[in-house]
Amino acid sequence: MGRTKEICINFIPSTHYTVMKKNIFSLSLLVFILVQLHVHSQNASLVNPFIGTARSHALSLWGNYGGTYPGAVAPWGRVQLTPETSIRPSERGYYYSDDKIRSFSCVTHRSGYPNGSAGRVHLLFIPDHISELSQEYDGRAFCHTQEQAAPGYYNVHFQSGDQVETTALVRTGLFRYHSDKEQTTLVICNAGNLSVGNQNTINADFFHTVFRFNHPWKKCTLRNDTAYLYFDKAQTKDGLQIKLGTSIRNFEGSLKNMDAEIPGWDFEAVRQSAYNLWDEELSCVRIESDDKDNKEKFYTALYHSFLMPWIVSDVQTQTGNTYAEFSAWDTFRSLHPLLSLLKPDRQKDMIRSAMNEYRAKGFLPKGPMTGMHMIPVLVDAYVKEAVDENAEELYQAMLSCYGERDLQNSLSEYLQKGYIGASKEKSVSITTEFAYDDWALGHFARLTGRKADAEKLIRRSFNYRNLFDGQTLFMLPKDENGFVRNSGELGYQESNRWTASCFVPHNIQDLINLSGGTNDFVNHLQKGYSEGKIIHDNEPVFHYPYLFCWAGRPDITHRIVNRILNEDYSSRPGGIPGNDDLGSTSSWFVFSALGLFPACPGTGEYILTPPLFDHIEIRLHNGKTLTIDTEDEPQQAATSYPTILFNGKMHNSMYIDHHAIANGGRLAFDYGSPITDFSSYKRPFSETKEKPDFKITATIPAQSTMSPNQSNHIVFHVTNKGVQGSFAACLYDDTAQIATRRVMVQQGHTLADTLSFTLYKEGKHKINLGDYTYTIVVKDSAERTQPFICTRIIGSPLLPVNEKVSWQIVCKNISGKPHKRKVPVLVNGKAVATLKVSLAPGEQQTISMPYTACREGFLDVNVLGCHKRVKAYSQSTSACLLHLDYNHKDDLFVYDQSGFGNHGELHGSLQWGKQGGQGTIQTGEQAYVVFPLSESLQSVYNNQLTIATWIYPQEPPRGDADFFTKGDYSLFKMEGARRLAFFAGGWGRGECQVNVPEDWYTRWHHIAGVCTGSSIKLYIDGQLIQEIQVEGELAETELPWNLGRNAEMPYSRFSHMKFGSSRIYGAALSDEEVAGLYEAGYNVFVGSRNADNADGYR
Repeated sequence: MGRTKEICINFIPSTHYTVMKKNIFSLSLLVFILVQLHVHSQNASLVNPFIGTARSHALSLWGNYGGTYPGAVAPWGRVQLTPETSIRPSERGYYYSDDKIRSFSCVTHRSGYPNGSAGRVHLLFIPDHISELSQEYDGRAFCHTQEQAAPGYYNVHFQSGDQVETTALVRTGLFRYHSDKEQTTLVICNAGNLSVGNQNTINADFFHTVFRFNHPWKKCTLRNDTAYLYFDKAQTKDGLQIKLGTSIRNFEGSLKNMDAEIPGWDFEAVRQSAYNLWDEELSCVRIESDDKDNKEKFYTALYHSFLMPWIVSDVQTQTGNTYAEFSAWDTFRSLHPLLSLLKPDRQKDMIRSAMNEYRAKGFLPKGPMTGMHMIPVLVDAYVKEAVDENAEELYQAMLSCYGERDLQNSLSEYLQKGYIGASKEKSVSITTEFAYDDWALGHFARLTGRKADAEKLIRRSFNYRNLFDGQTLFMLPKDENGFVRNSGELGYQESNRWTASCFVPHNIQDLINLSGGTNDFVNHLQKGYSEGKIIHDNEPVFHYPYLFCWAGRPDITHRIVNRILNEDYSSRPGGIPGNDDLGSTSSWFVFSALGLFPACPGTGEYILTPPLFDHIEIRLHNGKTLTIDTEDEPQQAATSYPTILFNGKMHNSMYIDHHAIANGGRLAFDYGSPITDFSSYKRPFSETKEKPDFKITATIPAQSTMSPNQSNHIVFHVTNKGVQGSFAACLYDDTAQIATRRVMVQQGHTLADTLSFTLYKEGKHKINLGDYTYTIVVKDSAERTQPFICTRIIGSPLLPVNEKVSWQIVCKNISGKPHKRKVPVLVNGKAVATLKVSLAPGEQQTISMPYTACREGFLDVNVLGCHKRVKAYSQSTSACLLHLDYNHKDDLFVYDQSGFGNHGELHGSLQWGKQGGQGTIQTGEQAYVVFPLSESLQSVYNNQLTIATWIYPQEPPRGDADFFTKGDYSLFKMEGARRLAFFAGGWGRGECQVNVPEDWYTRWHHIAGVCTGSSIKLYIDGQLIQEIQVEGELAETELPWNLGRNAEMPYSRFSHMKFGSSRIYGAALSDEEVAGLYEAGYNVFVGSRNADNADGYR
């Protein structure tokens, strides 16, 4: 280690102080209240910056925190002075549930990102003299009753009595600190190299930050890029102020910004200026409503929509502000369209900033994630006249996106095949996003007279069709063998088959056609919502509630939007459903609350839905006003749909064009004349306008006489004279549907397929397929002795001893006549119950049967020859579902010792070894183990789970290395060389991330991950290292458990890892039980550490 660099500087303190009242807290609280009373009618007074700082109260799969911060910031300001409570790897920044503040950070807070409340350039206020910050320092205690936040202002009183206040303008900020303690140490760190300017100035390299103090310090020590500044009571009692300026250019720019924005030391004046800036920006929308809670939600959402991208230019620029930190994947759907409507001048500056980056570097800013979504940002702004650049330069800039280096592999495959193959991660998401970006650029080419380019790009925008599976109605990954079904989240980015399959915003009518028509499309979407598959928690689903409008059901859109606005969003700290992602989730709320939504950016259309408020005024940049009114609204407004009027005339359309409202007007939703028939309403834009035109012909059934439960079939042909679409051939027995087969038929084609069916009741049956009717005779066998079968025994494979459970026995009558029977239930060959069953022909019934196990052990449950293996256990360690000792193996399998038979199938060149008599296995590239999709491993047990294994990490991985996984839902993985991660039920619930011990590599370690239902825990070598609180269910996945690979990324995510003694439990092991596993294996794996080297690998 190098020597510690230390510089000590002492100055004579100034004698010029401002005398203030002793009771600082009372004064600041009074000022705060007076300011709030003074501005009670102003929009800024309705902002609650704490919204989004806690775990989302709504269910979320893709990040369960809003990611916002409560500190002081100006509109689009690059300085944000805000507290941080946590340095937990997966939870860095400010978290409302914490009770200690660690520091205050000043810049680079990406509001709404994961860890978006964490920043750089940290200040710590310590009311004591310290020479160095202790490694055990974990923050300073506070409570939320002593914490205040408003636009441009933050204030906290620590339990030790001192107080920190912050306020900020765009490029500068101001701290005010009060303390009655004899000494105070101010620590500045995480700011790059530090240097002393003069007796009251510190310079930090990061953002060329300059700190100035209204009182010179008593002493300054610089140590390893950390400054320790010492002040006494005389300097802090009446208010120590720290002013900071920033610049991306140089320190001179920072000083100029500071002198221009905060020339003096009047904290209250700066605070009022910041507040006034916010109130001016938020005045673009005025709301009349008695619902204070919804108004608070609305103006806070608008506030969060005006934070990013932030301004990076200095004050003395001649061409307007320059903005940076674009992230188009997050913001093209709602944030940038909102700015085009409410703040077109800001949007023009942002577009100019992006174009300047193109002029300088040859490419538009891309940001993280997939796609080329600066294209729709520019196209949407162009359509809405929120750009100053000429069309030719815009077109060339958008074309440059296709030349970005990091997209070339994907683009090359996409252009060659029309889709991205399943071997590439996120293949479905990338394909559908490229198709939409193609459409956006093609639409721009069409608008600007580039006919040939437009035709090529629009044609390519149909490429999503290549991944649409007509059987499942999902966009699925595809390889050389066809669609990869039962693939979990393979192929999707922050989404899944439910939430990615409708990303065709430019061609929803075609999606409806592919889905089988409006009824099938509507039913499919409603199923997704009702079953909790579609959750409003991330950008890919923002347009989902509005899709019903293309199917002629705006009433469903209204109902879902209304529920999301009122239930998923709230004014509580957890009131943003999922990550806010630079204001994206907030801007969705703003649009939807206004009754407008840009479901397809680039068209200039807003889908209409009844607004959240009675009266809204949108003050447009040209001085005009758009008024949105709700008239005669009933108490249960979401159950009916109003007539829409624009400027007093009936508006029989489900959307309105941007240019129609750009010059103001009055949009009214009149519940006095509710609408039930939307057939005459104009649908939103879709590239496809037409529908399929099917005709079906059929041959006679294969058998005219059949037995009950026997399979029969009929061949049919479908001709399509319209555009491509999906046709569902449905076979009916009288009015009961008995079979269906969905086929995808291209325009002008005829397709043949087969419908298989069974019948039960004896006698003649009239079956119908389209216009065809056939007679089938069913005759039962006289030799049948048992008319019933048991098709399934439903119940947990794990059964706690002495706890009553309920098994669901599913019985079916496969004969042609009604029967009554007594059906015995056998456990280990002994009858424990008799079920009285009465069933009509073909009828299936589920019968509930209670059962209590008296002792531990395996049970064989047998009903009519249908068997189920169940394990009764009395303690968590007995609830083992998988136990591998790696001694029991052959060339095909490694054998499970738990008793459930969950034997692992071996793949690739696995290596086997011994460790103190215990078997070991080495996984690697294309060498892994796959466990069966058995009921015991696929079930969820009271939201509890434990996975534990001995591992021998040999060398640091490059990037992520998933080594014990169940898809991307429950897993252990290395995140780079020094971080171990564990989560259960999806990373959106919460993730344990810990730094591994110094002796991590070339040593045996025991790790365990436990999900208790309310928390997840990570253990290393028998010790609990981290516990994270979680909410929601332990999510299921159709993917199997793997060793050495993640089945959700089967082509890329392998791990070079050595394993010994691996286990999975369907229960949450206690701290003591995990420690017991470690102690039980200690002598084998740790005590005989050299044995592995002695035995070697073969």
